[in-house]
Amino acid sequence: MFGPTEVIGAIVALLVLLLTYGTLTAAGATMGSALIGVAVGILGILGYATLGSGIESTTPILAVMLGLAVGIDYSLFIVARFRDELRAGSPVHEAAGRAVGTAGTAVAFAGATVIVALGGLAVVGIPVITEMGLAGAFAVLVAVAVAVTLLPVLLVTLGRRLLPRRERSPATGSTRPASRVLSRWARFVTGRPLVALLGGTALLCTLSLPVLSMSTELLVPGGDDPKSTQRAAHTLLTDAFGAGSQDPLIVLVQGDGATRTANRTASVLGADPAVASVSPTTADKDDRHAYFAVLSRYGPTDAATGDLADRIRTSHGSTDQATVSVTGAAAVDLDAADQLDTGLIVYLFCVIGLSLLLLILMFRSLLVPLLATLGFLLSLGASMGVTTAVFQWGWAGDLVRLAEARPLSAMLPLIVTGVLFGLAMDYQVFMVSRIQEAHRRGLPPFEAVLDGFRRASVIVIAAAAIMAAVFAGFLLSGATTLVSSMSLALTVGVLADALIVRMVLVPSLLVLAGRKAWWLPRWLDRILPVIDHDGSTTRAKTKETPLTPVSS
Repeated sequence: MFGPTEVIGAIVALLVLLLTYGTLTAAGATMGSALIGVAVGILGILGYATLGSGIESTTPILAVMLGLAVGIDYSLFIVARFRDELRAGSPVHEAAGRAVGTAGTAVAFAGATVIVALGGLAVVGIPVITEMGLAGAFAVLVAVAVAVTLLPVLLVTLGRRLLPRRERSPATGSTRPASRVLSRWARFVTGRPLVALLGGTALLCTLSLPVLSMSTELLVPGGDDPKSTQRAAHTLLTDAFGAGSQDPLIVLVQGDGATRTANRTASVLGADPAVASVSPTTADKDDRHAYFAVLSRYGPTDAATGDLADRIRTSHGSTDQATVSVTGAAAVDLDAADQLDTGLIVYLFCVIGLSLLLLILMFRSLLVPLLATLGFLLSLGASMGVTTAVFQWGWAGDLVRLAEARPLSAMLPLIVTGVLFGLAMDYQVFMVSRIQEAHRRGLPPFEAVLDGFRRASVIVIAAAAIMAAVFAGFLLSGATTLVSSMSLALTVGVLADALIVRMVLVPSLLVLAGRKAWWLPRWLDRILPVIDHDGSTTRAKTKETPLTPVSS
């Protein structure tokens, strides 16, 4: 699970933390808490596996990938908020409490969204997808638990040592300076919101174009490795006996006079242009069960073979006396692929619906959750578009050690959708919660977006860079094609979502919407519980002076 490239990815993540914090103590605390969460999560998953029949080899890889990425990011958000509170003059214990009460609440909601997205993969009804989803959700749950329980202990223990040395004295009253580059970027996006919106949308749509030609397959005929003896033997047999010679469709007839029905069906199928040959019928002694094999002229993953299986089930299907079924490895794979396609639509409706409810509860707005979802769809399109261009078209395949350009795994769109949706909501929560905090302090819409952007942008960029480094480590590890393609899709998706959707599209849309962005029907506002993720309730009770806006 941890090879050289994965270790390099973790080291890059540590360097990003060091550059973000300016102190090794804070970087080490963040990385250390994340690694503890990964260790606990993976031990729990492996312990569960020993109780049953085992797990798929990709399941712990996905769990480690997600656990490490979100563990670092969640700790980053809380530590960054703790440092801001210290700079504002709060005592260590008070700063830790406020950091957990604000950023910790956002982490809990963001984690809940990821868990819902991954756990929702169970609605598809395919065991391997369910297993991967639940394992990933468990890893994220552990990461959240560590971030809001163990990490606060580290915050109090280390105290002001989490600040750079020059800022550790309480008398300095230091504030984190805003990045000049990001300040200028914020003013460009908020000053020309329509230009930024159209430009960012056009870029993501361009990256999404390859999706129009995306094709999928559940299994690679002959195995993943094109240089293996298994693939060589498969190719020889295919060339000699036809594309469908190794994956027959088994037609089973059950009922009275099964042999007669089977022979009649076989005779009709023999004239089908997609059929290469039909085997003789074999029946049991009671003549209630009979079967024969049908060889397609096309490969097991070809759409023509799927159409043939559908015709057998419909045009040559059951009668009053007997039922006709189609089975065999090819038919099972085709059915599973269809189930994945159908399940993706059901999954999107279920998970997006539940996540929208969570976001409405957190932000008390209808427009903000809707913008978050639309932005996610653009990020998803860009991630799958780039992945299609690399793994299906073969563009820049040498950079990712691609052995052969082929259709994508049928499981990939579903897994990437679940993981990326949860991660995209993370960035939405952390960016928009800061903007909403400024809005609740009374700043006008334009200034609120600008203030929240300046406070959150450095952390969101650092979080995205860390996730990209972790995912890229798995991308270059030389693992299975599924793991490599999933890693690329997540790397591109995270960068597209954080750098374009959350740093360009969302701020520009919030500026254009103005105060309407925070509109909520009164009847809904009355029944929703208040979630104090920005600390406004706490400040009101303690009559605390609000934090001053970040200077440009």
